[in-house]
Amino acid sequence: MLTHRYHMPVAGMTCPHGEAFVEQALITAGAQDVHANFRRSEVTFTAPANTTANLAAAVREAGYRPGQIRTLDHRVRAEEDGARKDYDLAIIGS
Repeated sequence: MLTHRYHMPVAGMTCPHGEAFVEQALITAGAQDVHANFRRSEVTFTAPANTTANLAAAVREAGYRPGQIRTLDHRVRAEEDGARKDYDLAIIGS
């Protein structure tokens, strides 16, 4: 399945409790790897292509005001078994 990494401004999040509401709304609507930040009024997540309207509606139904969703990266192929892969990053040089 093809997915994208997205960024969405969210107005109305004023505390960690609001972050949890927004994250849960997006997860319930099908997003993965969801990270909300009330201090920056934003949320990032991974979701299948062409599902952003449903995800914005889920945030709106949770009582918050979603902004324009933008893609953060190019397409990502999700693992068929749903397992996440960890990796190490080594930076060589100064």
